[in-house]
Amino acid sequence: MQIRRLFLLYFSPTGHARRVARMLAGGLRASGLPIDEIDVTDKWDREEPREFGPGDLVFTAFPVYFGRLPLPLQTLDCWSGNGALAVPVAAYGNRAYEDALREAADRLRALGFTVPAAAAFVTEHNQSRLICPGRPNDEDRPGIEAFARRVLEKVASADEDALCVELPGEGEYRPYGRMPAVPQPDEICRHCGRCVEVCPMDIIDPTTMTVREPDQCIGCRACTAACPDNARHYPAPVEARIAELMASIHEKNPEHKPPVVFL
Repeated sequence: MQIRRLFLLYFSPTGHARRVARMLAGGLRASGLPIDEIDVTDKWDREEPREFGPGDLVFTAFPVYFGRLPLPLQTLDCWSGNGALAVPVAAYGNRAYEDALREAADRLRALGFTVPAAAAFVTEHNQSRLICPGRPNDEDRPGIEAFARRVLEKVASADEDALCVELPGEGEYRPYGRMPAVPQPDEICRHCGRCVEVCPMDIIDPTTMTVREPDQCIGCRACTAACPDNARHYPAPVEARIAELMASIHEKNPEHKPPVVFL
């Protein structure tokens, strides 16, 4: 199958999935084709209708939340695949990606894409910088680039009827968790508005810097990571519980997990 256009499309509130996407670009350059990078982290960019078609190959990178596809991508219905190829790429914090890849593939197929491959790569955990700090890094780059090249090779050589990849898992997806509280500004907040700019759900009040729709918060920590003064936090009991869970994950998963690819 001949590829005419390449796309890197990512949802990345804390930047880790974006780094994976840009490392994929290193492998895709072997094609000699231009690569369009599309950041759909912002709510309004995410909800912009997008049309793809035969000859398009779209890599979609996203973080894993609660073992699932992030909530904003679960109900996305404004993209049209029209027979384009799409490769879901999960970025997860060294615990498990669980149903995220299968769910992403199911969603992409429902939008009219064919899914020829998929992958999961370890990144720094969005809830704790103690888990795989700085990942993906230069040690991860060769494996990520190699995956992109292998996808190009498969698409170029495989019969169109044999492109669809099978992913493990069946039945209902695991329950989607929710954070018990939302980050709010403390007394040292200077109201700089950086949190408002980066919130992927557009739910932070630009006057008070408080979350105005707590039930819409996805717990991504974009606002806390972007705050220049470390002035946004979950309530102390929630922060303590998160730290406890992160310590448990780190203890149970001391070694960095290798890439998982499906081709």
